[in-house]
This record gives sequence, structure tokens and C-alpha cells, in this order.
Amino acid sequence: MKKLKATASGYRLKFKNIDDRFAIDALPLLAEMFEDILQHLTGAVAERDMVRLILQAPELERPISLPFIKRDKLTVRRILTKIEIILQSHKTLKLDENVILNFLHLELPVGGKPRKTAWKSWEQKKKNSVIS
Repeated sequence: MKKLKATASGYRLKFKNIDDRFAIDALPLLAEMFEDILQHLTGAVAERDMVRLILQAPELERPISLPFIKRDKLTVRRILTKIEIILQSHKTLKLDENVILNFLHLELPVGGKPRKTAWKSWEQKKKNSVIS
């Protein structure tokens, strides 16, 4: 069995014109930013492929991550929901140059091989008796 093709890309996010804001104040800007990022990252991804997004920051104990999902299920709303869950738990996410975005792309194979079936006529399908 062939192994699946997987690619991982890491990006350091740099924010301009945020002036030491915390993520809760910048959700509209984050929505705009992630819309552009997703268009760039998923542009060459086939519909059947799986993708995963991981957001890392020094203030977080664990990275914000989404599971492997189909490309069309990865939306800005899904990403912002995960960020809002972190912010509601009284944790801060400072937007500076230490925020790292990892994007994983898993190429799934296209279907299987067609079955080789020999089409037999009705006479060939009948069982022949060994007793005569």
C-alpha cells in the first residue's frame, strides 16, 4: 500500500496596525486576515484532500488546532470559534510576530482500481456435473 502524500508549511504571522491589541479586540481584523490566508493556502488543494491548521503562540499552554478535515469544512468561522474559546477561558493571545501558523495538507488517493470481471455467457456460468 502506498503511503499518502503529506505536506506541512509553517508561517510566522506579522500583524500591522494592531498596536499591542489582544485578539478579543481584533476579531474583525482576524476574520479578514484568515479569509485571505485560507484562500492562499487552499487554492491548490483538491476537494477530496484533508487539511489541518495549527496556531501557536508563546502565551498558550497548548496550540490552537483544528483536526484533519475536508478542504471545504475549513472556514474562517471555524478558526475564529476556536480562538474565541481560548479567549473566553480568560487566557490572552497577544498578536505579535511570535504567532506561528502551521498548515498540513494530506493528499488522499483517487478511488481504487476497477475490478477485473470476466463477463461469461449463461452457458459458461452453469455448473457442469462430474457425474455422467
